[in-house]
Amino acid sequence: MSNQSQYYLMLDSLAARHPRTASVMRRATAIAAARSAWLIGALFLWAGWAVLDDYTVTEDSGMQRETAAITLDYILGRSDVLLNHPDRIYGVVFDLPLLLLERLLDLQDSRAL
Repeated sequence: MSNQSQYYLMLDSLAARHPRTASVMRRATAIAAARSAWLIGALFLWAGWAVLDDYTVTEDSGMQRETAAITLDYILGRSDVLLNHPDRIYGVVFDLPLLLLERLLDLQDSRAL
């Protein structure tokens, strides 16, 4: 039997004898769980903030955007440039949705996303 199961069995037996005490213990357990969730969230936020300066827009972003645009034109049947494009071997699973969003929102600056 796991420790958690034993804990809940103990709470149930306590509730039968002392309902108010068991209610207080359940509330305390819920509060502790909520605080733990906030603490874990705060730790992830702090870790993300700590490494934020290590990440930036890469030099190949323009190339990836261009490949996504050529792939979109090929999918829509507008152009066959993709067949001879040197970067046609690169996947566009992340870039293509961003390009579609950029065109749907009529954004002029690709960095606005």
